[in-house]
Amino acid sequence: LGDVYKRQTEIARASGLSAASIEAALADPDRIRQVKRDIDLANASGVPRAPGLFVNGLFVSGLAPYEDIRALVTRELDRRGAPRQTGDSATQ
Repeated sequence: LGDVYKRQTEIARASGLSAASIEAALADPDRIRQVKRDIDLANASGVPRAPGLFVNGLFVSGLAPYEDIRALVTRELDRRGAPRQTGDSATQ
């Protein structure tokens, strides 16, 4: 648990939070309950880890390359007969 605490603190500080606000958040029982609820919800939904996303009900776990996610979305759109835009709006 020490490594998790250390990593969370590093991420929070890199995000610009003060040491005092980090300590307050980690000691807040309401925040701790909310995080536990979020974890329980993710587990109940079948999300084993983050990052992850769902594409038309299909779970993609981990850091998948953009091209793989785009191919999956395209395949699912084609499978459903949905119209698609031409071009790639992410690169325009």
